[in-house]
Amino acid sequence: MAPIPGPRPLPVIGNLLDINISQAIASMCALSATYGPIYRLHLGGLDMVLLGSQELVDEVFSRKDFIKQPIGSLITLRALTPDGLLTAFHEQEEWGIAHRVLVSAFGPLAVQKMVPEMLDITSQLALKWARFGDTTAINLTSDFTRLTLDTISLCSMDLRFNSFYKDDLDPFVAAFMDLLETSDARDLRPGWLNYFTWTENRRFRKNMRYLHKVASDVMARRRANPTTKQDLLNTMLNGVDPVTGKHLSDSTIRDNMITFLIAGHETTSAMLSFLFYLLLTNPGPYRTLQAEIDQVLGKEPLTAEHLTRLPYAKACLKEALRLQPPIPIFGIQPVSSDPKLPVIVGKKWELKHAQPVLIMNDLLHRDPLVYGDDANEFKPERMLDENFKKLPKNCWKPFGNGTRACIGSDFALQEATLAVAVLFQKFDFKLVDPNYKLTIKENVTVKPSNLFIYAKLRPGVDATVLPGGLFSNPTEEADRPESKMDENEKSKEQQRPISIFYGSNMGTCEGLADSLALKARRQGFDSSVAPLDDAVDKITGEHAVVIITASYEGEPPDNAVKFVNWLSKSRDADAFKGTRFAVFGCGNRDWHDTFQRIPILVGSLLQKHGATAIAPTGDTDASEGNILGDFEAWQVDHFWPGIAQIYNHDIQNGVSQNGVSQTEEPWTSGAWAGEQLALSALFSAPGGQATVTEIRVLTASGERPKRHMELKLPEGTTYDVGDYLEVYPQNTRQDVDRLLGNLKTRGLEDHWSGGDADSLRFSLTSRFELNQPATAKQIETLAKSCQDEMERTRLEWLANSSAEANLASHETSYRRPSIPQILELFPSIAVPATQLLSMLPPLRPRQYSISSSPLWSASSCTITWSLITHPPIHPDIAKNPSPTLGLASSFLAGLKAGDTVDVSIRAGQARFRPPADADAAATPVIMAAAGSGIAPFRGFVQHRAEMLRRGHALAPAVMLVGCRSPEDAPYAAELAEWQAAGAVNVRYAYSRVSRPEAEAPEGGRYYVQDRVREDGDELAALWDRGARVYICGGRPVSQGLKDAVRGIYLAEAEKRGCGARTEQQVEEWLVEARRERYAVEVF
Repeated sequence: MAPIPGPRPLPVIGNLLDINISQAIASMCALSATYGPIYRLHLGGLDMVLLGSQELVDEVFSRKDFIKQPIGSLITLRALTPDGLLTAFHEQEEWGIAHRVLVSAFGPLAVQKMVPEMLDITSQLALKWARFGDTTAINLTSDFTRLTLDTISLCSMDLRFNSFYKDDLDPFVAAFMDLLETSDARDLRPGWLNYFTWTENRRFRKNMRYLHKVASDVMARRRANPTTKQDLLNTMLNGVDPVTGKHLSDSTIRDNMITFLIAGHETTSAMLSFLFYLLLTNPGPYRTLQAEIDQVLGKEPLTAEHLTRLPYAKACLKEALRLQPPIPIFGIQPVSSDPKLPVIVGKKWELKHAQPVLIMNDLLHRDPLVYGDDANEFKPERMLDENFKKLPKNCWKPFGNGTRACIGSDFALQEATLAVAVLFQKFDFKLVDPNYKLTIKENVTVKPSNLFIYAKLRPGVDATVLPGGLFSNPTEEADRPESKMDENEKSKEQQRPISIFYGSNMGTCEGLADSLALKARRQGFDSSVAPLDDAVDKITGEHAVVIITASYEGEPPDNAVKFVNWLSKSRDADAFKGTRFAVFGCGNRDWHDTFQRIPILVGSLLQKHGATAIAPTGDTDASEGNILGDFEAWQVDHFWPGIAQIYNHDIQNGVSQNGVSQTEEPWTSGAWAGEQLALSALFSAPGGQATVTEIRVLTASGERPKRHMELKLPEGTTYDVGDYLEVYPQNTRQDVDRLLGNLKTRGLEDHWSGGDADSLRFSLTSRFELNQPATAKQIETLAKSCQDEMERTRLEWLANSSAEANLASHETSYRRPSIPQILELFPSIAVPATQLLSMLPPLRPRQYSISSSPLWSASSCTITWSLITHPPIHPDIAKNPSPTLGLASSFLAGLKAGDTVDVSIRAGQARFRPPADADAAATPVIMAAAGSGIAPFRGFVQHRAEMLRRGHALAPAVMLVGCRSPEDAPYAAELAEWQAAGAVNVRYAYSRVSRPEAEAPEGGRYYVQDRVREDGDELAALWDRGARVYICGGRPVSQGLKDAVRGIYLAEAEKRGCGARTEQQVEEWLVEARRERYAVEVF
């Protein structure tokens, strides 16, 4: 055996003098030029072997006797997060449990749903740069740190650091940055020396306690205010390990919260910073990237769909990760079956059992034998799909390797792609110093140092209207709810069975399985969904079998291990004879050496043992971001045609291939209603039925009359002041009858009779939106089926984006018609009734602020609402159109005492609650509202009145109410009574009552914001006493009150000798106020 080369170590300090401590990674890479692709170092008391060639890395990664272990500075960080995914030892049970529970939270479909939140934070960065102008130097790494920290915290924990509204980075960042620097320094020193760095050790422990407290506080807030959001935090709090059946301990949850907040933002920030440097020093790729973004996005706001069409942007990111990997080193170690025996690598070097081995990504990613003589050059083309696929395996490892690879890689790449697309769409960039030479700041990760740029808005982009160009219209992209099939549902005798099995750790394949099962049932098949392990001994020729599975580094998902082992051990060549199957695989070509290994293996083994494929194996590449599109295309092009051939059945029109109509169209059975009902019920299930005990009208007259309702809550239901009541409304009988009449003319309603017809009516009444405006895409679909050319032309105009502007340009606003309205107005539409029904969105519950206090009654609550009227359809589309009443508000208005309604309680915002009982005596309250925005404040004031009645002392409370006139003032008598008791001081602003000309505000009308300005001195005095401010109303009210508050702040600053305040200073004060003391609810 050959000795492993390396510099000679000195006693005690080892090779410390061979390393530049501030540039340790660069020093290690330089040593490789002297000693070759494998060499030895002694640092920090450890004997380490470093590998830097693709040949050696591929060898150790392809073997089973090497495992990943934390090494170096990660060992020091174990004091902070002993159970974290990054720092846990390979053999720790906590790591396995956490990995299996958490991996689903970062599956491709889960990550795709985070686009709106990612766009929220990216828009904050874009607005900041736009307002800086093109002469302000931007600290790139600092701003990208803010971007990525705020993104991971919002997406994973619903936590806002609001970093773009502070001069300094959050204390959380300062604490962990100090920890990283300390860990890095300790790694390079002899271990005994670290015991004598007393000041550093005290600071390390203080920072560690602070980070633990931040994580524990977030956990406690979520438990006190639970939410149904399926984010990382809820996954950790509620998830169960499918292997052991265990939950995560609180310490493991805490450790992984910190891990994701640190690792989840630090590396992505570095990736973006390096990418911008590389683009700004390589004008060719810069221009190519911007051209791609211009072609794909144009002037449109970015959507999730755009991200699937940016291959060059993704190639740029991958190439940046190649040249400048944020994690330049990670550790593995050999594990010998006999610890006394060495492990041989390269056929000539011996490694001891558990020998620390460092993988040098900087060297691996620049191996000239892989990347050629231009390996040090920035060439994104080498990372485009076809070129990337041709690279040898294990030559690109920015996210680590094997089961210990980063589970957030999809999240990081989507976040970075989105940021690049938005920023390059809006800005042109250049370096502040054209002669800047890249310098690296090293901690556990690496980043550019002192990298400053200028950002100039591109032609046609205006900072004053930039926010509107960053967000798409959510109504155009309303998501269909995911379906979970009812496994107990009975099928009709004529339905043929399809068994769908999934292998899934991250939830993606399970979601695809549910989607396919829903479509299969709609097509008249009896479909079932189960984990792949449930298929053991259950695959027969009686059922068509569909398998949807992924690979994880070439291994099956956790719920498919038994099945793959069972299938692999089968020896009977005819074991599956007569079985018809199809396989669809999910994977990521970034791990191309094992891409689709399990789907391909399953398909080949089934065929080897006699099964017949219904369709070619389908696949999708998660790195391209088009999983759903690939799955849909495979179904249309291969799977459903294969099914049609097997069953001699035209799947799309329900007509057999011999041209004879089926006796019963599958979609027209009662099973359809049951399934659609199950689908919509999953969207949000009510908590129970409340009984109406009182309804009364609050206003004398007006365009939007306001009402009050008291309800007896379902048994066992509780609420807190500031919570919401979710109401599940029903469509009117008139609307349902009109739709059923239309369906009857299209051949569906006749197939329903008896209980089935009742099920259809029930579904249309209680589970589907009948009056929601149709989307442009839906109208396009309907237009294509129009038999009348004039009708088709009108529908095409309506679907066109220019029509939207036309509808909004009139003095009277109009809106698009709903699906049922379109059916009435365009009778030549020839779309099958079943397809029309599938367009109806599930009925969403409506959320109302509870306007009472549980101290008044723990078992009853009240709500306050306005009767809503929507704009009519445009007269060019419908003659004499009439306005449409709001579904929920008119439904509630039609109820009477004794009626029941489906409801559930939803927790309110933690900040939008009155001060806790312990603080109520010292914390004044300021409330401002207009119209039905008074609802939560009635609850606040009632709560205060009840506290006073029970002997509590209270700080002052002021409520400013905007309404039309004294006759329209809601709850005037009750509020007067509570005011007399000392619970509140009510002040009104009447917009329709004339005032003396000298007192009339600009514009003539007197609104609640005018009253706020008028009482500014008194309100400022309450603010000085620590008052909390609450605002509730529509957007105009919220904005008007915000402007009034800004005005008071400016006036007070001048009065107190603080000098003039800039717009930025005012905005920063307001942002800081909103963190704790200024809460807004907009409806």
